[in-house]
Amino acid sequence: MADKYIEYRYAWTSDANGAYTLVIPTHHIMGILSRVRTIPGTGTDAPSAAYDVTLVDKDGVDLFFGYGLNRSATVTEDFVPVIPQAVGSTGLVTVAVAGPVTLTIANAGALNTGTVVIIVEK
Repeated sequence: MADKYIEYRYAWTSDANGAYTLVIPTHHIMGILSRVRTIPGTGTDAPSAAYDVTLVDKDGVDLFFGYGLNRSATVTEDFVPVIPQAVGSTGLVTVAVAGPVTLTIANAGALNTGTVVIIVEK
């Protein structure tokens, strides 16, 4: 069962504008986004409250579909990115990813840290 999932960890440090960007190459992350965890830095390295995390594909779509916005500066948080099964549907489905994608941190404050953990089902 453990071989069914792959964990990717991305430690980040924001720049002077409170931002961080990492381009993840084609086919690095491939599969179904099963869970995402945001872990803020601690003490003086903690990001600003309500910082944002996105994973944007080559078409400019945030594959986290807004679930990565307004993250806690003090508490580790998890979410599962899901989208409606069809227009007007109440059913939800998980999101497939097959790079290249860009991981972006915004509004984190200057020179702060954190980690984004992405769990992908093969």
